[in-house]
This record gives sequence, structure tokens and C-alpha cells, in this order.
Amino acid sequence: MHADAPTRQFMENPHDELSEQLVMLTVSELAYLADTSPEMIEQLREWEIIVPIASEPEPLFPADTLPLVRKVLRIHAGLGIDFPAMPLMLDLLDRIASLEQHLSDLEEDASS
Repeated sequence: MHADAPTRQFMENPHDELSEQLVMLTVSELAYLADTSPEMIEQLREWEIIVPIASEPEPLFPADTLPLVRKVLRIHAGLGIDFPAMPLMLDLLDRIASLEQHLSDLEEDASS
């Protein structure tokens, strides 16, 4: 475990009545969970790859930002895509996924 691991309990019990609330992560929590540095999270924020929901008193991100951060880091490490080009890469990946879904829907309709 990292020495700078967040100490706040931020994961809700799925059976808890508060689990309906949006789980928010600080920069340090997001960095810890994504196995990266807070500085990298700040860089992703500056490049507008991730956007906090709240900025005061500190940036807070919805928990669903975590998979995006992990994806961006994998794309950067695996393909060498520069971070400033990442929004374009993510858009292209979303378009591919949409087209694949559309094709799958058409194939299902054709086989019915």
C-alpha cells in the first residue's frame, strides 16, 4: 500500500441506503486508485481530459472518472499517444464503439 494512500473511506457499501449518493474522489484518491501521481491527475485536468464536478475547496471527481483515467494511461503507455491528443483518440474510440453497436443491431435485425 502506498504511504500516501487516502485515509477517507470513499467506497460505499452497496447495501447501504447512502449508496445512491454520488461517490466523489479527490485528486489524491483518484491518483491512488489509478496508480498514478496527483501531478498526472492535474495534468489530465489541465488538458481537459477529465473534468471535476466541483472545484472548491478542492477538485472533486465522480467515481466514474477512474475507468477513464485508467484507459487514458493504458492508451498512452501502449500506443504512445500524447496526452494533448487524447481527447481526439477518445472521441474516435467512442465512434468506433457506436458503429460496432449499430452494426450489431443491424445484424440482429437481419437475422430476426
